[in-house]
Amino acid sequence: MIKKIQAEVEEFQNGEPIDIVDSFSFRQYDTVERIIRLYNSKFEKGDIDSEGFKKYFRNIVRSPCTVATKAVAFDFSDIQITTAPGSNYRIAWIADRDFKHWGKVKEFPNTLSRIFYELPIFGSVVIKKVKGNYRFVDLRNFIVEQQADSLDRAEYVIEQHYMTPEELKKMKWDNKEEILEAWRQTKKPYIRFFERRGEAPESEVVEDGDPNKMVRSVFITYVPETKTTDRFGSPVPGIVAWKAKESLEEFPYREFHWEKIPGRWLGIGRVEINTDPQVRTNELTNLRVKSSYFASLNLWQTRDTTIPKSLIREVANGDVMQVMSEITRVPTEERNLHAFGQEEQNWMANRDEQSMTFDVIRGERLPAGTPLGSAQLAAQMTTSYFDTIRKNIAAS
Repeated sequence: MIKKIQAEVEEFQNGEPIDIVDSFSFRQYDTVERIIRLYNSKFEKGDIDSEGFKKYFRNIVRSPCTVATKAVAFDFSDIQITTAPGSNYRIAWIADRDFKHWGKVKEFPNTLSRIFYELPIFGSVVIKKVKGNYRFVDLRNFIVEQQADSLDRAEYVIEQHYMTPEELKKMKWDNKEEILEAWRQTKKPYIRFFERRGEAPESEVVEDGDPNKMVRSVFITYVPETKTTDRFGSPVPGIVAWKAKESLEEFPYREFHWEKIPGRWLGIGRVEINTDPQVRTNELTNLRVKSSYFASLNLWQTRDTTIPKSLIREVANGDVMQVMSEITRVPTEERNLHAFGQEEQNWMANRDEQSMTFDVIRGERLPAGTPLGSAQLAAQMTTSYFDTIRKNIAAS
């Protein structure tokens, strides 16, 4: 099972992308990293370009995420337990009061707020029930069959954990001393574990199990990040810390998606869908910055070889120069600003169209002359889109 987990992790992080359709490939690991960079205004190859100029990042993906969060969010107090026709309303009232108390004790309103905050960014949010409480899963450390339709139908779901030695000693796992001995050789600050859920041969899960029967199971394994050996000098490929059978009813993950397409598990968020507008906007921004450097230069040209090289240092204000050829200014001003501005507006409009974040939903003043009926229709259509997303989240 350790080799299988290693192979699944390697395939997820460094394997070939999966094909959604012809000429459309996808790899979740790269997509999540790109989303984090774009949302936090970071370039993949640093802030300095090949010519030594600083690159500036004009972030246009944060705003659609914020607008989407406000548009779909609902308060915990909006959730109510009501009676069915003909039922006793007192029972429903008591159940509703118990539910409100449970939510307050479990801090469920904070959980809802974070779901609405992260969902437009990544397109998917996963929470895990641990000892009666909900914990958010970091998608950077979440490894799943990329083409699965949902987590409960995925061939494997692996979560990467990092622990300190003190945390490991508190766990009721086997082979803790063996794990600590192997970890000390790696000289890493934390101990890395993989928690895998999925089908496995019954013989690997329980004693006297049938090797030909596949059962749902959970494995927690330690896989060294560097080459390690045991006390006898033999290589340590990994150590199983804990394993058990698991039924589908015990599956601890709950998933939420903004938009889904067939062929991939990860949903589509506002950052991913606006990747092209963000990249091109950055290019236009930095082209204009470079143009401003040259536009600020005062350069002169002449055919007269007797003219001083620098007019600033060698010519005083008011001097009259006798020259053999006229002195003219070299045109360095930017003459394409209008085209830059027009293309930038087009990309911003494309961003608004793809993420449904028009002026009316952002709360901005509409352009002068916009008919009231058009504004109301746009608001209604945009609101209905976010209402659909909200219903999907509530149904999950």
